[in-house]
Amino acid sequence: MYSKRLLLPILLFHIFCFQAKAQSGENPSFVHIHGNTFIMGEPESEYQGPPGSYDAPEVSVTLTEFWMSKTEISNEQYALFLNAAFSDGLIELREETNPGPDLGRTLVFGTSSAPYEYRDAALTFLEGTRVMKDHDDGDGDGNPFTGDIEPENPLNLNYIGFDETRPEGEKFYVQDPRSDFDWMELTNYYNYTDIANQLDSTALLNDYDN
Repeated sequence: MYSKRLLLPILLFHIFCFQAKAQSGENPSFVHIHGNTFIMGEPESEYQGPPGSYDAPEVSVTLTEFWMSKTEISNEQYALFLNAAFSDGLIELREETNPGPDLGRTLVFGTSSAPYEYRDAALTFLEGTRVMKDHDDGDGDGNPFTGDIEPENPLNLNYIGFDETRPEGEKFYVQDPRSDFDWMELTNYYNYTDIANQLDSTALLNDYDN
């Protein structure tokens, strides 16, 4: 599952790349979305939740016009736009260095040649992730990525792979779940310690052991 930090850039970047680099073959069909300003959130006077938990104040949001695919994007279409953007130098692969659940993972970032809003932005990752959550906050630090945690979601894989040895324009490709993944290895996980973002690498856990 994508972290909240990645969702908006992913959506906007997908729209941009397909719009800018339409390919022959499985081209998506687009509809024009007009820009507008609207109010998002809930009036505090109408809030009926627990005291002290109100966190959705009304805000004014402005969207510029854009184009959106009529249907969901297939993995094949996704690989096409990644290859086009990569060939044009708009994206690159590098390791995430910011603290959080994606620390140390290989992510796709916008390059300095990408439109301003995508430069140096983490757009998507190729390794997939496990949704890990510190449900009881037993260590008392309020950090959801520390302490004894459990995997909320077994696996959330990205079926797009990258292979530098493949021909230009084909380096991103759709992986075959029957042969391109080591499922036993993928279901390994570690708990975190009481130090933020530090794994307890002494105790390897696996779904198949439960």
